[in-house]
Amino acid sequence: MDWPIPDIPEVVKLEKYRFDKPLFWFLGLFVLFLLCVPLVLSLWQGRPYSLLFWCLLFGVPVLVWGSIRLMFFSWEYSRKSQFDAWEVEKNRIRQHWQNWAQKSIAVVGSGIYLPESLNISDIMVQQGELRKGSPAVFDREDKENEEIREDIFRSFVEFIESTLAVLPYKELTVYLDSASEYSRSDDFQALSDYLNGTGALGDVQTEVGLLENGADALGDWIQNSSEKLIVVLSLALNNDEENALPESAAWFALVSKQSAEKQQAGTQGYVSRQIGLSYDDDDALGELVRKKYAPYALKGKEPGAMWLGNIASDKLPVLFENLYGAGLSFWKGKNSIDVFTVDRYFDEAANTYWLALWFALNSDTSGKDILWLAGHEQGAYLGLISFPNNA
Repeated sequence: MDWPIPDIPEVVKLEKYRFDKPLFWFLGLFVLFLLCVPLVLSLWQGRPYSLLFWCLLFGVPVLVWGSIRLMFFSWEYSRKSQFDAWEVEKNRIRQHWQNWAQKSIAVVGSGIYLPESLNISDIMVQQGELRKGSPAVFDREDKENEEIREDIFRSFVEFIESTLAVLPYKELTVYLDSASEYSRSDDFQALSDYLNGTGALGDVQTEVGLLENGADALGDWIQNSSEKLIVVLSLALNNDEENALPESAAWFALVSKQSAEKQQAGTQGYVSRQIGLSYDDDDALGELVRKKYAPYALKGKEPGAMWLGNIASDKLPVLFENLYGAGLSFWKGKNSIDVFTVDRYFDEAANTYWLALWFALNSDTSGKDILWLAGHEQGAYLGLISFPNNA
């Protein structure tokens, strides 16, 4: 995800020159007087000393000295004015980009569908290292893929109905983010048929779309501030029993922050813009985190926890080091940040992005902000979730 915040140059505050002191200026006046006396005397030679003579003798040095002092003062004033003007403009630019970086979308509801073997509380309360465990999959002894998918669709539609009962939106956009490359079109068609077949959405004008990249889509929704209700279903099912990738489903209802306030919606949390981080260059990654992300997206924020998933093991220390360099402390200290992972049960899950978001939104962190870090093949997305009491 693009993060177009420019470098804002710093200008060193101007200091007065060493010679800009009364002693030096009076010494300069004395030197000018010594230089002007012989000149005036040579020009006045042979004539009686009149008032004009004394005016020239004392007035010329003072006039020259005053002109130099005035030019120097004007130059100093101009430099100070330029510095002050840049400070004002710099603060305005920073405020603009801070507002841009902290722009968010409201999550007014979310849900999750997990394998029967999983207990959500076990995932929420983690102790020890950020270890990885065996992948969680659905038990197919009693149900086939189609039946599991239909159960998920049923729970998803019930979620939409309950959301619309509280928030009477007339326009709805449903997006499917299917993690399986092989069944994306089939999953999309099945969801469309299910929505049309149940007729549960009534008179609500509904569009159904297929997401190509969830992170890019979320960034677009934050930027465009649509007045529609957006509902996303993240679906991760295996194509066969031999494929043991983690399975789950998660869904979210999102509206613009302004629309949530207008509808007086019970907001679950606010998801801010994310920054896309590439694994190609550790130095560039660190620069982005310390100089482009933290000073703007985390300005005035105090994260109390971090949820992460699918981060390359050799890149995790780099990310922590640069977040620490940006003023964040993990695990130890009075204001330390607790770190949780979805990898313990969903290692290499194709929908880690949405799983990390769901667990971050539903964590009990006493209302403190939560960092949200989700990896992909070439890099990771880093973002922040705020809650109504401190958004």
